[in-house]
Amino acid sequence: MECLVYCFVRKHQIISKLVSRHVLSDGWYVFGTILSFSVPIIVGVVFSQAGMRREDQMDYVRQNYPNFVQSLLPLDNFSIYSTNPLLISIIIATSGGGCLCGFLFIIITIDMLKMLKEVQTKVSLASFNRYKNAVTSLLAQLSTSSLLLAPLFLFVILVASQIENSHGAAEILVGIMTFHSPVNAVVLVVTTPPFRNYVLR
Repeated sequence: MECLVYCFVRKHQIISKLVSRHVLSDGWYVFGTILSFSVPIIVGVVFSQAGMRREDQMDYVRQNYPNFVQSLLPLDNFSIYSTNPLLISIIIATSGGGCLCGFLFIIITIDMLKMLKEVQTKVSLASFNRYKNAVTSLLAQLSTSSLLLAPLFLFVILVASQIENSHGAAEILVGIMTFHSPVNAVVLVVTTPPFRNYVLR
């Protein structure tokens, strides 16, 4: 999400410079760039620490889910996450970040569409079409993010609610999330003329 916001901001700034409006200073731009690439790494590291310690995992399974002991014993690598303050903090932080990203998407998109109308009279038709296609491609990629975000949101709710026998539903949600990358790749090719022309040549 952060990287997609970064792409939106970059395209927004390119168009902003053409109309000399809403141009970010270099300091804010660098700060946003660092934030976009560092936040996912930080969240990933913190999330890895929110899991149960390896030595406590099997004891937890034996105590709470004895039916799964035999199926988990052969596995060398698995993680168990139980409700704890760190995990709750991550969920709250990522939810807040997701809402912030959504807000930024809306604001940036509206502003870009407004500026495109102004740009139309200042650049050639070919350049305008290039800017328009880039914005369209970004919006299409944003829409495909729902294939990842919606199931992920439902998955978090499912896990947090601790509903019995929800394993099947969780597998379906995870399966849906795996479609994000291939669908996003197809959308990128379809909505980006150079890629589309290369594939269809």
